[in-house]
Amino acid sequence: MVLSPGARVMDAVDSAGGMTDEAAAAGVNLAAVAEDGSHVWIPTQEELEEGSAPPAAAAAPDGTGDGGGPINLNTADAATLEELTGIGPALAERIISHRESSGAFESLEDVGRVSGIGPAILENIADDVTW
Repeated sequence: MVLSPGARVMDAVDSAGGMTDEAAAAGVNLAAVAEDGSHVWIPTQEELEEGSAPPAAAAAPDGTGDGGGPINLNTADAATLEELTGIGPALAERIISHRESSGAFESLEDVGRVSGIGPAILENIADDVTW
């Protein structure tokens, strides 16, 4: 889907087919400017009432995927890495291979050296990762 510059999250939701019956619109800022490559998470009413966080934010500081902090790129397994916006199975494996061959990540610049990870993905994951 292609949105015009300045489009809002509501425009993105409409372009994707609209809200489901389970969606809790109060759980997302529909007036926010939609950003290229960003992940829009709209909780269900139950998730909203429970105070659930988006899946990418549900990882533990140690990268195990069972806490409430950023994902540690130096310890996370492939499944945990795939919780990050824009990271699928292939990129998760490349991240693991890169850290095994080149050493621990120490910055976003290091992550950008992984084949297939460019500025858009770096921007998407910047607040969701640690080392």
